[in-house]
Amino acid sequence: MSKFKFEIAGKVYATKTAVLAQAKEILNRYPENQSLSEADFEWMLSLLEHHPDADDKIGCGVTRMWVQQNPEYPTTRTFYLERPDGTSINFSYPACVTPRTPLQDFKRAARRAIASYTRVTRDLKFLPGTVVNCPVNGTMLTEDGKSCHVHHHGMTFDEIVTDFIRVKNIDVEVVRLRRPEHGGVVFDDPDLEKSWTTFHNESADLEVVSQRANLSDLNKRD
Repeated sequence: MSKFKFEIAGKVYATKTAVLAQAKEILNRYPENQSLSEADFEWMLSLLEHHPDADDKIGCGVTRMWVQQNPEYPTTRTFYLERPDGTSINFSYPACVTPRTPLQDFKRAARRAIASYTRVTRDLKFLPGTVVNCPVNGTMLTEDGKSCHVHHHGMTFDEIVTDFIRVKNIDVEVVRLRRPEHGGVVFDDPDLEKSWTTFHNESADLEVVSQRANLSDLNKRD
Protein backbone atom coordinates (compact mmCIF):
# COMPACT_ATOMS: atom_id res chain seq x y z
CA MET A 1 0.00 0.00 0.00
CA SER A 2 1.28 3.46 -0.88
CA LYS A 3 2.38 5.66 2.03
CA PHE A 4 1.93 8.82 -0.01
CA LYS A 5 -0.68 11.15 1.48
CA PHE A 6 -1.02 14.87 0.91
CA GLU A 7 -3.71 17.19 2.19
CA ILE A 8 -3.99 20.12 -0.20
CA ALA A 9 -6.58 22.84 0.31
CA GLY A 10 -8.61 20.57 2.58
CA LYS A 11 -8.62 17.55 0.23
CA VAL A 12 -6.58 14.40 0.81
CA TYR A 13 -4.75 12.90 -2.18
CA ALA A 14 -3.58 9.29 -1.97
CA THR A 15 -1.21 9.32 -4.96
CA LYS A 16 1.37 11.61 -6.52
CA THR A 17 -0.31 11.04 -9.88
CA ALA A 18 -3.54 12.60 -8.63
CA VAL A 19 -1.75 15.70 -7.31
CA LEU A 20 0.29 16.14 -10.47
CA ALA A 21 -2.80 15.70 -12.65
CA GLN A 22 -4.66 18.43 -10.77
CA ALA A 23 -1.72 20.85 -10.99
CA LYS A 24 -1.22 20.13 -14.69
CA GLU A 25 -4.93 20.70 -15.35
CA ILE A 26 -4.67 24.15 -13.76
CA LEU A 27 -1.48 24.91 -15.71
CA ASN A 28 -3.06 24.00 -19.04
CA ARG A 29 -6.30 25.85 -18.38
CA TYR A 30 -4.77 29.32 -18.21
CA PRO A 31 -3.36 31.53 -20.98
CA GLU A 32 -0.06 33.21 -20.18
CA ASN A 33 -0.02 36.05 -17.65
CA GLN A 34 -3.63 35.57 -16.50
CA SER A 35 -3.87 35.47 -12.70
CA LEU A 36 -5.24 32.27 -11.20
CA SER A 37 -8.76 32.31 -9.82
CA GLU A 38 -9.17 32.47 -6.06
CA ALA A 39 -9.89 28.73 -5.81
CA ASP A 40 -6.95 27.72 -8.02
CA PHE A 41 -4.68 30.19 -6.22
CA GLU A 42 -5.54 28.70 -2.82
CA TRP A 43 -4.96 25.16 -4.13
CA MET A 44 -1.60 26.00 -5.67
CA LEU A 45 -0.50 27.93 -2.59
CA SER A 46 -1.35 24.92 -0.44
CA LEU A 47 0.64 22.71 -2.83
CA LEU A 48 3.56 25.15 -2.77
CA GLU A 49 3.90 24.64 0.99
CA HIS A 50 5.25 21.16 0.16
CA HIS A 51 8.01 22.49 -2.11
CA PRO A 52 11.52 21.75 -0.73
CA ASP A 53 12.34 25.47 -1.05
CA ALA A 54 8.90 26.71 0.00
CA ASP A 55 10.13 29.39 2.39
CA ASP A 56 12.51 30.80 -0.21
CA LYS A 57 9.82 30.76 -2.91
CA ILE A 58 7.08 32.25 -0.72
CA GLY A 59 9.33 34.81 0.95
CA CYS A 60 7.25 37.57 2.53
CA GLY A 61 4.02 36.11 1.14
CA VAL A 62 2.19 35.53 -2.13
CA THR A 63 -0.30 37.97 -3.65
CA ARG A 64 -1.02 36.22 -6.94
CA MET A 65 0.03 33.42 -9.30
CA TRP A 66 -0.03 33.00 -13.06
CA VAL A 67 1.27 30.77 -15.85
CA GLN A 68 4.14 31.93 -18.04
CA GLN A 69 6.76 30.59 -20.42
CA ASN A 70 9.97 29.68 -18.63
CA PRO A 71 12.74 31.92 -20.10
CA GLU A 72 15.35 29.24 -19.40
CA TYR A 73 13.31 26.55 -21.17
CA PRO A 74 11.34 28.33 -23.93
CA THR A 75 9.17 25.29 -24.74
CA THR A 76 8.02 24.93 -21.14
CA ARG A 77 5.24 26.76 -19.30
CA THR A 78 5.46 27.04 -15.54
CA PHE A 79 3.86 28.73 -12.55
CA TYR A 80 5.00 32.14 -11.33
CA LEU A 81 4.13 33.95 -8.13
CA GLU A 82 4.33 37.56 -7.02
CA ARG A 83 5.07 38.67 -3.46
CA PRO A 84 3.76 41.76 -1.59
CA ASP A 85 7.10 43.52 -2.15
CA GLY A 86 6.71 43.20 -5.92
CA THR A 87 9.32 40.48 -6.45
CA SER A 88 8.39 37.38 -8.43
CA ILE A 89 9.76 33.87 -8.98
CA ASN A 90 8.78 30.67 -10.73
CA PHE A 91 8.38 27.25 -9.15
CA SER A 92 8.10 23.64 -10.27
CA TYR A 93 4.93 21.87 -9.20
CA PRO A 94 6.44 18.34 -9.60
CA ALA A 95 8.99 19.29 -6.93
CA CYS A 96 6.13 19.76 -4.49
CA VAL A 97 5.29 16.05 -4.35
CA THR A 98 8.81 14.88 -3.54
CA PRO A 99 9.04 14.17 0.22
CA ARG A 100 11.49 16.51 1.97
CA THR A 101 14.47 15.10 3.82
CA PRO A 102 15.44 16.21 7.37
CA LEU A 103 18.31 18.18 5.80
CA GLN A 104 15.92 20.03 3.47
CA ASP A 105 13.65 20.92 6.39
CA PHE A 106 16.70 22.06 8.38
CA LYS A 107 17.67 24.36 5.50
CA ARG A 108 14.11 25.72 5.32
CA ALA A 109 14.25 26.61 9.01
CA ALA A 110 17.72 28.10 8.55
CA ARG A 111 16.58 30.30 5.68
CA ARG A 112 13.54 31.47 7.62
CA ALA A 113 15.78 32.40 10.57
CA ILE A 114 17.89 34.79 8.46
CA ALA A 115 14.99 36.37 6.59
CA SER A 116 15.06 39.61 8.60
CA TYR A 117 18.83 39.93 8.07
CA THR A 118 18.54 39.61 4.30
CA ARG A 119 15.68 42.14 4.24
CA VAL A 120 17.78 44.66 6.17
CA THR A 121 20.68 44.07 3.76
CA ARG A 122 18.42 44.90 0.85
CA ASP A 123 16.79 47.91 2.49
CA LEU A 124 20.12 49.48 3.45
CA LYS A 125 21.19 49.38 -0.18
CA PHE A 126 18.39 51.73 -1.17
CA LEU A 127 18.92 54.99 0.67
CA PRO A 128 16.80 57.92 -0.59
CA GLY A 129 17.98 59.09 -4.00
CA THR A 130 20.45 56.24 -4.40
CA VAL A 131 20.96 54.69 -7.84
CA VAL A 132 21.92 51.04 -7.56
CA ASN A 133 23.09 48.85 -10.44
CA CYS A 134 23.24 45.07 -10.37
CA PRO A 135 26.90 44.03 -9.94
CA VAL A 136 26.34 41.02 -12.22
CA ASN A 137 24.65 42.43 -15.32
CA GLY A 138 24.54 46.19 -14.71
CA THR A 139 20.74 46.41 -14.61
CA MET A 140 19.50 49.44 -12.68
CA LEU A 141 17.62 48.34 -9.57
CA THR A 142 14.59 50.29 -8.41
CA GLU A 143 14.88 52.41 -5.29
CA ASP A 144 12.16 50.46 -3.48
CA GLY A 145 14.06 47.22 -4.04
CA LYS A 146 11.20 45.48 -5.87
CA SER A 147 13.37 44.46 -8.81
CA CYS A 148 16.07 42.74 -6.80
CA HIS A 149 17.09 39.74 -4.74
CA VAL A 150 19.68 39.29 -2.01
CA HIS A 151 22.30 36.82 -3.21
CA HIS A 152 24.98 34.93 -1.27
CA HIS A 153 28.22 35.93 -2.97
CA GLY A 154 31.25 33.70 -2.40
CA MET A 155 29.97 30.96 -0.11
CA THR A 156 26.45 29.96 -1.08
CA PHE A 157 23.67 29.58 1.44
CA ASP A 158 23.90 25.78 1.17
CA GLU A 159 27.65 25.86 1.76
CA ILE A 160 27.23 27.98 4.89
CA VAL A 161 24.56 25.62 6.24
CA THR A 162 26.79 22.61 5.53
CA ASP A 163 29.71 24.30 7.28
CA PHE A 164 27.54 25.15 10.29
CA ILE A 165 26.35 21.55 10.60
CA ARG A 166 29.95 20.31 10.43
CA VAL A 167 31.44 22.86 12.85
CA LYS A 168 28.65 22.46 15.40
CA ASN A 169 28.49 18.67 14.93
CA ILE A 170 24.71 18.76 14.38
CA ASP A 171 22.61 15.70 13.61
CA VAL A 172 19.79 17.08 11.46
CA GLU A 173 17.82 13.88 12.01
CA VAL A 174 17.16 14.83 15.65
CA VAL A 175 16.85 18.63 15.43
CA ARG A 176 13.43 19.73 16.69
CA LEU A 177 11.46 21.86 14.25
CA ARG A 178 8.08 23.56 14.50
CA ARG A 179 5.50 24.29 11.83
CA PRO A 180 3.80 27.61 12.68
CA GLU A 181 0.15 28.20 11.82
CA HIS A 182 1.16 30.58 9.02
CA GLY A 183 3.18 27.81 7.36
CA GLY A 184 6.82 26.96 6.87
CA VAL A 185 9.32 25.40 9.27
CA VAL A 186 11.23 27.05 12.13
CA PHE A 187 13.74 25.93 14.74
CA ASP A 188 12.13 24.90 18.01
CA ASP A 189 15.31 25.65 20.00
CA PRO A 190 15.96 29.43 20.28
CA ASP A 191 19.60 28.81 21.23
CA LEU A 192 20.16 26.82 18.04
CA GLU A 193 18.49 29.55 16.00
CA LYS A 194 20.67 32.23 17.61
CA SER A 195 23.80 30.15 17.06
CA TRP A 196 22.90 29.66 13.40
CA THR A 197 22.05 33.30 12.67
CA THR A 198 25.30 34.46 14.29
CA PHE A 199 27.29 31.90 12.30
CA HIS A 200 25.55 32.85 9.06
CA ASN A 201 25.92 36.59 9.52
CA GLU A 202 29.64 36.21 10.23
CA SER A 203 30.16 33.92 7.22
CA ALA A 204 27.88 35.43 4.58
CA ASP A 205 28.89 37.99 1.98
CA LEU A 206 25.55 39.26 0.70
CA GLU A 207 25.01 41.36 -2.39
CA VAL A 208 21.90 42.84 -3.95
CA VAL A 209 21.39 41.72 -7.55
CA SER A 210 18.62 41.84 -10.13
CA GLN A 211 15.96 39.14 -10.28
CA ARG A 212 17.36 37.92 -13.58
CA ALA A 213 20.89 37.67 -12.20
CA ASN A 214 19.74 35.76 -9.13
CA LEU A 215 17.49 33.33 -11.00
CA SER A 216 19.37 32.91 -14.27
CA ASP A 217 22.77 34.58 -14.62
CA LEU A 218 24.01 33.15 -11.35
CA ASN A 219 22.59 29.74 -12.25
CA LYS A 220 20.42 29.59 -9.14
CA ARG A 221 23.44 28.86 -6.95
CA ASP A 222 21.39 29.72 -3.87
